[in-house]
Parts: sequence; structure tokens; C-alpha cells
Amino acid sequence: RDQPIIDIISNFLRQPQHGMLTVNERAYQLFGDEKFFKGAGKNRSRGETVLRRLGLVYADIGCRETVEPFFSFQSKVFHALANRDIYIIENKDTFWSFKEQTMDKPARIKADLIIYGEGKKIISSFRFVEEYAVNLQRDRFYYFGDLDPEGINIYCLLSAEYPQYDIQPFVAGYQAVLEIGLNKAPVKTPKEQRLIKENVEQFLHTFSPPWAAKIKEHLEQGFYIPQEALSAEEMRERFGVK
Repeated sequence: RDQPIIDIISNFLRQPQHGMLTVNERAYQLFGDEKFFKGAGKNRSRGETVLRRLGLVYADIGCRETVEPFFSFQSKVFHALANRDIYIIENKDTFWSFKEQTMDKPARIKADLIIYGEGKKIISSFRFVEEYAVNLQRDRFYYFGDLDPEGINIYCLLSAEYPQYDIQPFVAGYQAVLEIGLNKAPVKTPKEQRLIKENVEQFLHTFSPPWAAKIKEHLEQGFYIPQEALSAEEMRERFGVK
């Protein structure tokens, strides 16, 4: 069944090698379908399966996977700074409010690069940060998301995928979210979210014991607080220059 695909790949490998293309470009060149290697459809992912069965990788057929980009804002002096504070913000509204209150106005928080995490997408898109020529020894990375199992799991997945960046939770942001949320009626965590004990422990390691205990208790009781609790107004009050 795969013989026609194998023949095309075999014929290509017998030819003089040309320049490097992207995966989708090579897929279209060889099969007339740009998604033949990387696609969601049943037939449109066959190419990758056959390639793997042949013991080949994309480099063998002269192509490379492209990095998923993310949305971001950087300060005007970003590239002139010796060390930078880089924030990954999970949700869109908070991303915009954080940008407006810490980058567009004088603030007590130094935000040199603000990245929109877009939920779980950041796991695949964070590699794009290499385009900013970040310094692993001097730049500091912070993650800020919902105070719920899903947000914590995203943080832990991101940290595990990119351990070289030493990404830490944005402690002041999470503490603010908890303070604000505790003044509201508690909201039950959606049932599809899974509380992973090891992830919670990893997430809480940068918090002082009293704060860690409060957050852990709230989560274990089955409650969550969205990061939108820290509104633009609250950010201005807590992080703005008074």
C-alpha cells in the first residue's frame, strides 16, 4: 500500500541533493500536498509514518520543521539590556493588561519581553524565543497563568520541555490572584482538569511556606481562580508607580 510513497522518496534520494526546504514545502514538491507529512487528516499524515518506518528523518530528505511563532511585545531597549525579565502570560486579556500596565506605563515591575502563551500552545511555540537572542545565564523567565490544575500543569510541561531556561512562576502575580479570588465566592474547578500532586509541589517551590499552604489548600478543596482576577485596575494598584 505504501509502495508509491516509498518509490517517490527513493527516487528523490537518488538525485543530487538540493537546498534545505521546510517540511510542508518538500511535501508539496514530492506529493503535491503540503500537509502530506504534517497534517491532521487520516491520509495527510501517512508520509510521516512511512518516513519513520523507513528509518528516515526529515533532514534525510532535505527539509526541516518550522517553529510555531508566538505573539509578543518587547521594550524599545530590549536588545541593549545586559539582562532582561521575560514574562509568559497564559491568557489573552491578562496579556494585554499586563503589557499596558507594566510596559506602556512606569511600573515597579520590569517587563522587557511579554509573551502570549495562548494556553498549551506555548509548549510548542516557546522555541521561537531563540529568535530574540536570549541569554540563558542573565535573562530571567517567569510564567503567569490561571491558578488551577490546568495552568499549573502547563507551567510544569513548559519547564520540563525547556529546562535550560529555568522558568519560574510569577510569584507576585499568583499571590495577587489568590488574594483577590479569596474575596469572592469560591468557584469549582472544571471536572476535566486533573490535579497532579507532583506538579503542584514543583509549582509551589518558589513561594514562601504560608503562601504555598494557602494555594495548596485552595486547589485541594477543588477550587480555582482565573488569572483575569488580576485586572488592569488591580495591576495598576499593585504594580504601578504611586
